[in-house]
Amino acid sequence: MCGIAGFVDLSGRFPLEETLGSALDAMRFRGPDGTGTYVGDKYAIGMRRLSIIDHFNGGQPQSNETGQIRVVQNGEIYNYRSLREQLISKGHSFKSVSDTEVLIHGYEEWGIEGLLSRIDGMFAFAVVDENIGILHLARDRFGEKPLYLHLGPQFFGFASNMKALMKSLQLSKEIDPLSLNRYLALHYIPGQKTIFQGVERLLPGERIEFSLIDYTCKRFKYYELIKPEDDISNAEELESLLKKAVESRLVGDVPVGVFLSGGLDSSFITSLAAKHMPDIKTFSIGFDSVRHDESQYAMSMAKVCGVDHHMVEFSEKDFASFLPEVASILDEPLGDQAALPTYKLCKEASRHVKVVLSGEGADEFFGGYSYYGMFATQESLLKKLFGRRSTPRIPSFLDESYGITPSGFPLVTNKEVRKLLGKESCIETNDQWEADLISYLDTINDPLRRACATDVLSWLPDNLLVKLDRMTMSMSLEGRCPFLERKLAEYAFRLPSSKKLNGNESKVALRFLARKSLPKSAWKRKKQGFVLPMALWLKNYLEANGGPKNFVKDRNCTFLDSDAVVMLLGRWTNGTIGAERALYALVMLLEWNYSFSN
Repeated sequence: MCGIAGFVDLSGRFPLEETLGSALDAMRFRGPDGTGTYVGDKYAIGMRRLSIIDHFNGGQPQSNETGQIRVVQNGEIYNYRSLREQLISKGHSFKSVSDTEVLIHGYEEWGIEGLLSRIDGMFAFAVVDENIGILHLARDRFGEKPLYLHLGPQFFGFASNMKALMKSLQLSKEIDPLSLNRYLALHYIPGQKTIFQGVERLLPGERIEFSLIDYTCKRFKYYELIKPEDDISNAEELESLLKKAVESRLVGDVPVGVFLSGGLDSSFITSLAAKHMPDIKTFSIGFDSVRHDESQYAMSMAKVCGVDHHMVEFSEKDFASFLPEVASILDEPLGDQAALPTYKLCKEASRHVKVVLSGEGADEFFGGYSYYGMFATQESLLKKLFGRRSTPRIPSFLDESYGITPSGFPLVTNKEVRKLLGKESCIETNDQWEADLISYLDTINDPLRRACATDVLSWLPDNLLVKLDRMTMSMSLEGRCPFLERKLAEYAFRLPSSKKLNGNESKVALRFLARKSLPKSAWKRKKQGFVLPMALWLKNYLEANGGPKNFVKDRNCTFLDSDAVVMLLGRWTNGTIGAERALYALVMLLEWNYSFSN
């Protein structure tokens, strides 16, 4: 686990060593245990390391015997041991026991596509092949690890952290209007574009070939969520897949923990992990409000599993203190209020472990959200919301209506967005990513599967996994997601709708399996998640910062209409409209902009 960066300069405009050094310095928090660089004539690559596997010999960049192939990696390859054995049997020799070296020899043996088809992990990596003058970049299938890109005139750069990329290249902080529009509607930014013009994301399951010779850049989709033609027939396979997924995520030479809420997903992970690692530690968050607190369920589950449990409490005081801190950590604005309790949870976990397991992905693949019921049963309502045969999709966010996002949260209305942007004309919302997404969803006939796929391709990588990566890495902590193991995720996606939703019961297949090994409190209770008294806390937060008018003035957000922002915040805080999520997203946008600009 680390932060990586690299640059190709065909113009001689940028001093490669200094540019790379600047980027790595800005990512020190992602890898406090060491740094490594390679600077050539036309390119430079480097990393900041958080040491998890092979402390002594696992540094990067790593190269093959001739020095013609070099690799830097952010993430973990969980099946590296079995791949290493395969490669040794084919005559490859290794200098270390690190997972990164497997990428080098795997690339030599199988090529980039063959390597990507074989590895199980979370990753963003770069392979430079000087033999053919190609820089390969790749990101994991579901988007656990980030990678930002900038393609300029005769210059190309990439980094795990957008601030690092922009700082090192001195890029303009010009807001992308489409991304801003999407954020105001969805409270996160999906797809290839970022909040800034000139910076893009490498998409999940995507790779790049960049020529060091003629400066051409080609993007390829190496992985796409399978379009199931039939349902899973062997339901017994689920237990085996879960066990293997959790076991693989325990690999490492450092202490491991689990984020334990007491709900179904985290309880499953804890139960399975504890059988292989009895000294594992668990961590949960509690709230100083009985209505929002679930900590008793986590403590009960920890007792059942016999693990060392740690609980921290999150209060309004924490909210006020952490909001600007979290804003400063984020590469882009993120309107997910759960980021703040997660941040405090990571603070506590980092005192005890360097790796934590988390339950991201279970809801999206197994059908865990309550609103999924609409997609399974209410065809007429879906047609009103989305059109196109009730296909859930990223909507045109300036449509003349309210709607719901693929993640089930209220959108800001067209009228309100126009006011905030200070514009009377609609912004063009279509791009290639959105077109590709809609085209893919239209190939899936089952409404529930379309809903799940929408979340897997947008909400999961661009909200949930962003939150997990940024909050864990801010504490030099590695987060791992067993439910995103490839075979398990594909199995879950192919489950028939009846094994995901049955009346009011969600995640049917998981709950059925849980009856064998988990207490009733874990498999019977409905999903709650982080639910905060947001309206009150935000009202108090704005008042503590001088009220809406002074708060907006101090944040000096030039890309929004200040008067409209003040009016909207005033209406929310006065209780005339009840859109707490949208209020939080707007406040976070202002705090993020202030932090990024200073």
